[in-house]
Amino acid sequence: MKKHFLTLGILSVALILGGASCTKTTTPPAPVTTNTPPTATVNSNANTTQPTTNTTVPTNFLTYNNDAEGVSIDYPSDWTKQDGKSPILVQFFSPLQSSVDQFQENVSVMIQDFSSVGMTLEQFNKQTTDALGQYMTNLKITKQEDMEISGEPGKLLIYTGTMPGQTTPNTTIQAYTVWDDYVYIVTFTGKQGDFEKFVPAVQQMVKSFSF
Repeated sequence: MKKHFLTLGILSVALILGGASCTKTTTPPAPVTTNTPPTATVNSNANTTQPTTNTTVPTNFLTYNNDAEGVSIDYPSDWTKQDGKSPILVQFFSPLQSSVDQFQENVSVMIQDFSSVGMTLEQFNKQTTDALGQYMTNLKITKQEDMEISGEPGKLLIYTGTMPGQTTPNTTIQAYTVWDDYVYIVTFTGKQGDFEKFVPAVQQMVKSFSF
């Protein structure tokens, strides 16, 4: 029974993440600048792997702080911030790239409480990939590696697939960790063809994420 509830919880996370990647046709509210720098880094040792690209890393970042949740993360200054609905804490949207562009690449930060069932990183990792396979069509996991997030063991997951109600696949980067029965997830969703140019910014966002 415990495993049953755990699976339902992970599937709900997959459903929420799918909703976070939908096409945007309106621009969210303007970003709010804060002055408190992030305190965490992702270790760059031999066991910590990040997606790589030749695109230049943006230099201007703002910092989002949520004192109630104890979370902070950097985001590009030309992206817009939108408060999320639990368990999504906040989302950040890239600018539209042209007058015909209808998809804003986005990064979401999610916090999910699994204290009622108990949770380990390995459990969450396995159940997440299983749930994504049930939820998305043409799912292809291209990278799955260990990393550190805010000083805690975490996972990096990169995959492509088509969400329900959509006709074209998207590419997603997820970095997640489990701490004190809470799951912390940073998710980037991009359109194929434009994905690579946003990877450096996403790397910086994940590196700055602190809780």
